[in-house]
Amino acid sequence: QQQQQQQQQQQQQQQQQQQQQQQQQQNAWQQQAAAQQAEQLRQKQELEVRRQQLEMENQRRKLEELQMKRKAMEEQKRMIEEMRLKQQQEQQMKMEAAAAARNAEIARRQAEIKKKQEEQQATLAIRRVVQKVRTATAANFEEMQQELAQVCATELAKTGAEEKMREECQKAIEMAKARVDAILAAGQKEADRKAEQERLKVEQEANMLKLVQELTELVEAAEEGTKCLDEVTKPLDEAAKDEKLTTDKVMSLAEAAETAGAEAKTKTKACTDFIMQRRQDLQVFKTGAPGAAGGESETKQNLAKLLTRIKEATRVADTALASAKDKKATAMKRAGALEKTKAIDAVFAKYDKDKDKMLSQKEIQAYAKGEFKFNLPQDCLKRIMEGPLVEECKAGVALESFHWLRTTVGAARELERDLNRRQDRKEKERVLIGVKEKLLEKVKSVATAVETAHKDVIKAEEKIVDMRKKAMGAHYDKHDALAAETDKVIKTSRASYEKVKKTLDGLSSIVDPKYAKDVDAFLDKEAKALKIQMKRMELRLTRASNLTTRLRDEAKETAVREIVTMKENVIKVIRYNQRVEELTTEQIFAEIDKNGDGEIDQEELAAWLESADKELKPFKPPAADEPEAEEKKEDAEEKKEDDKAEEAKEGEAKEGEAAEKPAEAEKEKIALVPKAGLVRPTALAPAVPEKEPEPEVIELDSDKLDEVFSKLCDEGESSLSKAVFFRSVQQFLKVIKETALTDVFPVTTSKPMRKLDAREVVEVLEGPIRDAKTKVTRVKCKALRDNVEGWATISSNLGTVFLREGKPSFKVVKETILTEEFQLEPEGKKEGEEEKNEEKKPD
Repeated sequence: QQQQQQQQQQQQQQQQQQQQQQQQQQNAWQQQAAAQQAEQLRQKQELEVRRQQLEMENQRRKLEELQMKRKAMEEQKRMIEEMRLKQQQEQQMKMEAAAAARNAEIARRQAEIKKKQEEQQATLAIRRVVQKVRTATAANFEEMQQELAQVCATELAKTGAEEKMREECQKAIEMAKARVDAILAAGQKEADRKAEQERLKVEQEANMLKLVQELTELVEAAEEGTKCLDEVTKPLDEAAKDEKLTTDKVMSLAEAAETAGAEAKTKTKACTDFIMQRRQDLQVFKTGAPGAAGGESETKQNLAKLLTRIKEATRVADTALASAKDKKATAMKRAGALEKTKAIDAVFAKYDKDKDKMLSQKEIQAYAKGEFKFNLPQDCLKRIMEGPLVEECKAGVALESFHWLRTTVGAARELERDLNRRQDRKEKERVLIGVKEKLLEKVKSVATAVETAHKDVIKAEEKIVDMRKKAMGAHYDKHDALAAETDKVIKTSRASYEKVKKTLDGLSSIVDPKYAKDVDAFLDKEAKALKIQMKRMELRLTRASNLTTRLRDEAKETAVREIVTMKENVIKVIRYNQRVEELTTEQIFAEIDKNGDGEIDQEELAAWLESADKELKPFKPPAADEPEAEEKKEDAEEKKEDDKAEEAKEGEAKEGEAAEKPAEAEKEKIALVPKAGLVRPTALAPAVPEKEPEPEVIELDSDKLDEVFSKLCDEGESSLSKAVFFRSVQQFLKVIKETALTDVFPVTTSKPMRKLDAREVVEVLEGPIRDAKTKVTRVKCKALRDNVEGWATISSNLGTVFLREGKPSFKVVKETILTEEFQLEPEGKKEGEEEKNEEKKPD
């Protein structure tokens, strides 16, 4: 207890010490907060004092401005009053002069108005008659012309514009004369048109009469064909009542009816074809010639009747054919029934050995054995002889009950077959009971094998996971070995799977083939889970094989990409050294081709790459020429002086506005003062200079240089020709969007030489170079269209792309030939032609 009390006292002392420390911390925080509040209060008081001083200064300025404005306003009022008195005097004098001028103008205008009224009346009188002349007809044209002459004689001199009115009258007479002539010509033309229409009408009537006669002959032939069709189909009606009718006779009669029907249809079709062929002529005749008088002629009426007769003949032919088909079907049914009856009679007669027209017990047994291949049981035979099939006082089955006998024998045969099927089913069930027990035991053993195969598949999948993990950190050269190692495990799993599948598929082979279908159904039910598991294992093995194949393919693709990248790096090194040393493509080729044989082999390229500069530093913008720089400097200074002068003028104009807003400016300055403990960035902070890009170091694997060299060469070549080298090293850009081709690199001081159009191709001569000031990428290039050299922008500072990598291409603008060789004609042919030409030359 004393220890517990001591521990409690120690804990209490610790708590008291902690409380004292917390109290001390709170006191320190409170003192710090009070100091901060005092500092903030001091700053606020200073700001308030400054604000009050500014307000007092502003009020003093406003009082001075008000006094100055008041004096200016009084001076302005005095000057305005003096100007007002002066203007009143001047205005009085102007009003008196204007009144005198106005009176004179009124008198002059009244005289002019009176004269104009007289001229208008005279002009109106003449134009009234001119209008009559313009609307004159052929009957009153002369009269209107005389009236116009009389009016002109009296009123023309009063119009004030005699020449103009005379021309107008003359023009009206000419127009009226032309109009009258046109009316007379139109009348004559209308008369000619009516005469032509009458002639065409008579001609059409004659043509139509000829067409109607031809159509009448065709219609009469079609009607005759339909009459013949009716006569041919009558024997089919009579055949339906014939007791000795046969199918051959029905077929011959039907064939004759079909032949007659086809002829009738051909004749009716000839009528419709004639109408379709001459449809245009018939349509013109139906509508009539333009302007022809109404009413129907006798030919039109005959044509309408013929069309009705054609429709009727077509309908009759179709009806007769349909009726013939129905009659044929009826006759065929009757003939078939008669033939079946004869066949039954023949069978009855065949087994009626004693010819008493009844089948005895022995004859019935022979009938069942001969026709049904069935031995009729004695009890069934007894039932037949004692049953209703045999009439009283008769010794057998008569012909009238023969069909019942046939049915009875068939039923007895089916009963015997049903009994045999029942016995077979019992035998099959007995056999299957023992087979199913054996199959269940085998299914259990197969399930154990499936489980073993499943474990092998799991091992293959685990190997796949291990392969992928190793492949992620390994070089692609080792991927093939990893895939081969995994394929071994997959092959083992596949063999185990195939063995189990073969065993599962051969389970049904232990039974009789006639029970195979039932055994397969049983196995489908009992081994369903195993088969599903086997299908899943097959899919998993296929997936594993696909993954190893994919690993090999990815390794091949990586190798190809590496070779392509190395090829691009080799071309980069060649281009960089060419531009650094300021060499042409011809000169850089000669530098690599040490033996000067016009081709670069692998050893020459490797030796040159060994000594070449592979640290690709970014190109710097070219320095401007001194005269151009001085001239541009002077232009910049002049522009600067002009800008200063404009700023001075604007400052004078805005000086008054700036004086009115000192308080607002001071408030803005106060607002920009940061609070205690805060730091705000100012707008005048120096810009962070753009970091220069680091040089690109190209590393080339000498072991793979032979593959890169084969990629550079043409297919089947062992050396690099000059043409192929030029094609690889030369860099071309295609214009995606219109841009300017300028004379120097800087955008701000360059002058455009010409515009680069879209789809145009340029060759790169220098660059690309990035301008640090404007942040645009530019390149020195040569336009292939006109060989103009200059600087163009590849991409702007906003990301707009103007030029993109692309090679020049040819477009066929005119049809030409494509040959296998450079020469258009073989050399041997040319020599032979020269010999022939020499032989033909005269002595």
